[in-house]
Amino acid sequence: MVDYVYAEQLKKEFKVVSSFYNQKVKGKLFQCRNHAYVIRKGNRLNHEVNATLILMNPGTSAPARKEAFVPTLIRELPICIPYIEAKPDPTQYQVMRLMKVKGWNRVSILNLSDLCAGNTEDFKKLIQAAEACGFHFHSIFTPEREKELQSQLSTANGPILLAWGTNEILETLAEQALEKLPSDRITGIQSTNKPFYYHINPILKQKQIELLTKIQEIV
Repeated sequence: MVDYVYAEQLKKEFKVVSSFYNQKVKGKLFQCRNHAYVIRKGNRLNHEVNATLILMNPGTSAPARKEAFVPTLIRELPICIPYIEAKPDPTQYQVMRLMKVKGWNRVSILNLSDLCAGNTEDFKKLIQAAEACGFHFHSIFTPEREKELQSQLSTANGPILLAWGTNEILETLAEQALEKLPSDRITGIQSTNKPFYYHINPILKQKQIELLTKIQEIV
């Protein structure tokens, strides 16, 4: 069983940088994040990526500073969005715990959807609103963003850990992702129901420890 490290200690050892953007479609504004790195402090942004994680969506992730510039796109694809420091969220702290166990310095995080939402119900509403106004490319796994996806995957030779959870609203997005990902690199704790993989950050602390223990054995 792995040791549980709390957020206050993790913040001393790791930082998060992310590329945030706002997407405006048919007058509606969506808050998004297309990519994030969790980095051990003292390591440069261009250091080797030890692993790529595919999660559900950015959750409550947000810029560390309120005055940070976040570009607004008018139907453009999120290409070359600048990276800024971000406030870690609970899932990213769990990623840091995995990094401590594995001795990793840099992890890349992609999501099934770029839509920022703090809970599943809000996320479901945002997906419905996005689809209603034609904003289907909120997922990096759509055909329009193929080059962006391949660019992200080519910068990391390590495992691709699938940990997007088991909520049924993810089924179409998850199937879409599996079609695009190299099957020889993917791993994760697979649910008996396809195409779901257990989320890296369960609610209960004991479950978090149990899942970390299982994951560190397979990556």
